[in-house]
Amino acid sequence: MAIDATLTRVDKNRIFLLVEKSGIDPTEFRWDVEESQEAGAGYGSVSYQSSRLTHIPTGFYFKFGGMLVICSPGETRKVEAKIHGNDLIFKLGSVGVARKGKS
Repeated sequence: MAIDATLTRVDKNRIFLLVEKSGIDPTEFRWDVEESQEAGAGYGSVSYQSSRLTHIPTGFYFKFGGMLVICSPGETRKVEAKIHGNDLIFKLGSVGVARKGKS
């Protein structure tokens, strides 16, 4: 059974505020829940229910998992993953960094 690592409604709204402040129309995005497998430190693979925010016109996305924030495109690669340590500020910052890189 997958562990629920989905974002709260409050966290999703904070992310939409960042999108809106960047000048991008929030209605161009869709939230989904999907299962993801993430490697655990010494535990093998762990299954999480993750929140995925997709930009509909481009297919670009952020996935907020149990241990990772995954984005495509990343800053230097097609897909990048960063450990978030369950830190909301880091998760929000990941959205901001990617936005700045795409401006």
